[in-house]
Amino acid sequence: MGFTVWIARNDHLNKYKNQQLGKLSSKNFPLIVPQYFPRKTEKNIQLIDVILFRKEFQQIEAAFEVECTTRIYSGLLRMADLSLCLKRVLLAYNAPDCPCYIVLPKAKKKLFEKQLGRPIFQELQIFQLCKAINIEDIESKWKESKWKSDPNIIQKISYGLGQDAPIN
Repeated sequence: MGFTVWIARNDHLNKYKNQQLGKLSSKNFPLIVPQYFPRKTEKNIQLIDVILFRKEFQQIEAAFEVECTTRIYSGLLRMADLSLCLKRVLLAYNAPDCPCYIVLPKAKKKLFEKQLGRPIFQELQIFQLCKAINIEDIESKWKESKWKSDPNIIQKISYGLGQDAPIN
């Protein structure tokens, strides 16, 4: 899709279909975290499973947490860290917030909504920024080759708090 891809630093040695994930990832993390943010914030953001950057501007296009083995709230906390950091950085540049997605099995939809409804995520308005994508929808669209032919596929298969998953 023409993006620079960051894969979580702790996943660089993992393999998918005999390919090391780190070889698919940018070697350097391009996000500039403000000096007044704790170094730990940048380390937490680097644990987000996949971040897509626009090649020409290194602007974040989207962030994805794949929640098959970890808890949904940990992914939402990383997204909250990213959002807070970007809001501080972007105030100077008047750039848009990036959309964040939690990728999960359909069976975890209610748990996603429960976690996103927590007061901290409401206060930080993460519920407006973060949507879910069902793993099953990603797999079916991949089989249909929709990823290359439809640049809006992510928006079409994602859903937010209180929304039904799209039926395609």
